[in-house]
Amino acid sequence: MFYDKVLRQKRPDDRLDFDVDFARWMTEGDAIASADAEISAGGVSIDGTDFTDTAVKVWLIGGVDGETVHVTVEVTTVQGRVKEICFRVRVREGC
Repeated sequence: MFYDKVLRQKRPDDRLDFDVDFARWMTEGDAIASADAEISAGGVSIDGTDFTDTAVKVWLIGGVDGETVHVTVEVTTVQGRVKEICFRVRVREGC
């Protein structure tokens, strides 16, 4: 599992998309066949997951001011590789 060191942010009322690029772990000719996202406990929810050949877009909604959640994105490629990448999202009210 690889942890992205960038801390991303959203406001509680935001519905935002977060992109995860898997291109650097994929070999030539391979592509994402399926993608799944999970989130640690908290008020943030996953509102959808889309993917292309090399990237995943995770849509997040909700959250409580001050909480930080961990999002885990796992892909399976057409050549059978499985890869997980995790990132953190902090919820902040106001500017």
